[in-house]
Amino acid sequence: MNEQTPIRVSTIIPVYNGEYTIARAIDSALAQDFAGQEIIVVNDGSTDNTKGVLERYGDKIRIIHQSNRGTSLARNSGIACARGEYIAFLDADDYWLQGHISSCVAELDSDSSSVLCYSGFIPIENGVALPPRVLIKPPGLKELLDGEYSILPSTTVVRKSAALDCGGFSEKLNYCSCEDIYFCMLLAERGRFCTTAKPLVAYSSHSFLEIGMKYSRGFHNFERLVTERYGAAATAAVTGKRHGFVDSIVKYVIDRIEAGDSKNALRGIWRLLRFAPVCFIRQVGIRKLIRLRNLKRARTVVSRLVRLPH
Repeated sequence: MNEQTPIRVSTIIPVYNGEYTIARAIDSALAQDFAGQEIIVVNDGSTDNTKGVLERYGDKIRIIHQSNRGTSLARNSGIACARGEYIAFLDADDYWLQGHISSCVAELDSDSSSVLCYSGFIPIENGVALPPRVLIKPPGLKELLDGEYSILPSTTVVRKSAALDCGGFSEKLNYCSCEDIYFCMLLAERGRFCTTAKPLVAYSSHSFLEIGMKYSRGFHNFERLVTERYGAAATAAVTGKRHGFVDSIVKYVIDRIEAGDSKNALRGIWRLLRFAPVCFIRQVGIRKLIRLRNLKRARTVVSRLVRLPH
């Protein structure tokens, strides 16, 4: 960036053990047709060669090294030292297509009441690009509380003043994959959302089977935060997220059963029991589960959970 060009957008890229994808993300940010951008990469305690990859960029990027503290804290570290009036978020395994920043900034510049602009995205699953997804009508707080929409961080550009007013990403939601939903809710209290209505982000779609096992531990923090803030209005958002985690864990268990992986199947069943105990005990029963000596027979029992209300 030309030293005379004022910084208008601070791009924040949190990364943890992303040596194989981080260069692609950074390169896509550097390639944007927008002159007033700084790129801040927060290395969140990586133990692989991420640090070595980052050092190759020299002064093209700003690097923050910190101990592993989770995605929320990593993004907040970037926000704290950002110099732009706008903040763009980019996850280390995603990348931008040309025009993402310039299109979002143009929308925000044209409407001072908007606090967030998002673009559409192209899901990438196992290296294959799926049909683009574009949310034409921007949601408000009601739609977010109804659980109807979820906006990916990598598609967003937000006003720094609004992000700071929200307190950044909740550090209580560091490891539950709900920190972005809650952040959007807080932003929606402060202004409108707008969109470019163009698919300008390539999103690395994570395995649905892994989501529940990886992130369900932190769900109850999300449930508590949104319920304390929004009361009964948050019921749909909480229920929808819970359903998603339960379905993910159930499918993980079935996948492990069919693969003959008894150890991890039982690990998934135990997680399901801890995550949704009322549903599990009432509809399946611990005794039935204990009696299943042949784990393959558990498939039909676990499959029933997919159809149950949670």
